[in-house]
Amino acid sequence: SGGGTANCDVYNSVFQNNTGGDEIVGIFGRVVTVRNTCSPNGVAHGVDGNITNNPLFVDASAENFVLSPFSPCIDAGSNAHAPTNATPVDLAGNPRIIGAAVDMGVRESRHQYVSTNGNDSADGLTWASAKRNLQPAVDASWPGMCVAASNGVYATGATTNAGGPCRLSLTNGVSLFSANGASFTTLAATNGIRGAYLAAGSRLTGFTVRDANITFSGGGAYLESGASISDCVVIQNRAAVGGGVYGGTIWNSTLRENQSPDGGGAWRSTLHYCRIIANRNERLGDRAPGVFRSTLNNCLLTDHQGGNGAASMASVLNNCTIYNNYAAYGAALFEGEANNCIAWSNRSTTYNGQFLNAVVRNTCADHGVVDGVNGNTTNAPLFLDASIGNFALEAGSPCIDAGNNSSAPTLVPSLDLAGNPRIVNRTVDMGAYEFQEANTYFIAQTGQTPQAPYTNWSTASSNFTDAVLSAPYAPQTGFRRTFAIEGAIYTDFFGIQVGPGDVMGSTLLHPSGLVLAPATAILATNATYVGVTGPSSAFLSMMMVDMAMPRPPFANQTAGFGVDGCKVQFSSAAAFKTNAAPNGAGQRKLVVANCGKLQAKSITNQWD
Repeated sequence: SGGGTANCDVYNSVFQNNTGGDEIVGIFGRVVTVRNTCSPNGVAHGVDGNITNNPLFVDASAENFVLSPFSPCIDAGSNAHAPTNATPVDLAGNPRIIGAAVDMGVRESRHQYVSTNGNDSADGLTWASAKRNLQPAVDASWPGMCVAASNGVYATGATTNAGGPCRLSLTNGVSLFSANGASFTTLAATNGIRGAYLAAGSRLTGFTVRDANITFSGGGAYLESGASISDCVVIQNRAAVGGGVYGGTIWNSTLRENQSPDGGGAWRSTLHYCRIIANRNERLGDRAPGVFRSTLNNCLLTDHQGGNGAASMASVLNNCTIYNNYAAYGAALFEGEANNCIAWSNRSTTYNGQFLNAVVRNTCADHGVVDGVNGNTTNAPLFLDASIGNFALEAGSPCIDAGNNSSAPTLVPSLDLAGNPRIVNRTVDMGAYEFQEANTYFIAQTGQTPQAPYTNWSTASSNFTDAVLSAPYAPQTGFRRTFAIEGAIYTDFFGIQVGPGDVMGSTLLHPSGLVLAPATAILATNATYVGVTGPSSAFLSMMMVDMAMPRPPFANQTAGFGVDGCKVQFSSAAAFKTNAAPNGAGQRKLVVANCGKLQAKSITNQWD
């Protein structure tokens, strides 16, 4: 017991990801005192200044335990329990109290803030005194600290590093975060200027980096060894080598429509959980419009066109999906290794094989491998819908449990490209997406003792919120979840978390609550719901697809009604009339959420 500590009083501390029981315990009857501490368990949130939130370290995987600018631990400690020596300092030797109160944890934070309506002559230490441009904030930062940027386009500044001018240079281990992600924050390069240069220990998170056109390396970003980018979109950059990114480590990012004669998307990089899409070479004899001399784990490579090795060249691919790439030689992989991958619909014009001088193991491919040799298969992978970019596996796919665990990525936590567990049934699947087993979750208001995960009637949830949030879900999984619902009036609302910063769901905003008779439908965008009438419950079986690529709405039919890219099916028109909520004379109502704006809509049908 005591994964973090046992029989110790605790103040102003942070506990996370320790093993061996609860983080903080008292044993042998001792009652421990815990105040102003962040821990996932062992404390009551909001009591004695304690919190259970994620502390939001800059990069715990790299042992960087600086608190990010958005951490709830900043200024959340108690000065009464801070160090009392004459000149107290933190673990890095910086002043121990900088803001209104001491931070939780071993490092005190002194971050810079940037806003497009800020002022570079300001101190930049708060949003109210934010600087206007990124580079002045980076230059004013202490080593190892962070810069937080508000929404906007940042298109000024030029420093020189790694062979040429850069819009931004991150040095001294400084990390740059956007406040709201790449959809809202852009680093705009231009002709002759690279997007960003990152020295060792620096990190760029949550930016769109675009429009570089340079004759040196790393159009979107040049990363020294030990530097990284995450949650970025690197798009439409051009360089002599590495059109999108040169070097470093890339996490959870999209590299799209970049161009270079050597490595259009990335060159000599390590990529985890990335989507590499439609990058290009300049001429037929060029190399690797996708990635060159790189290592990829749980990545998707699609729609590349160029010279040799369209998707990848001289690279190692583990649990990747490689689809619809076109090259003269080696459309999927020219030299290197492919382990636990799916390579489908790739074409090479000069040499009729998608693999050239490559070692291919436990991979599903339509050509270029021998069925049954080295664990490979030529059977169709059974994607959910490749035409709309949904490469999750259908039930019955030959790729399920057909990989080799010794070649699976060893990342912690072990996840697939959708953020679901990487190995579900003891053996890893082929491709970037792991097939997820189905579960049924029960919701009832009477006669039950609720207990998560609510997988039978005796432990059914009394509300939608708890049931839905207990049911794992991430985009592009093909994960079929079934909700069994007792007929009643439910007034709570819920959102389904589909990824960092994304919310998708049915927000029940009907002012008097929603009456759920058997088979009443509650729709979420891009889901299929099948209603089955019964004496006391409705069954909504939801097949989720990528929220960014909705299917066309279905026409009104006897067996179905569609809206916002969804389909709801009933056994008959009579079942729809009986079970949908009344909405005045001659109409029935379905309440759905427009997930783009999170607004409720009332949808009526004239089947009465």
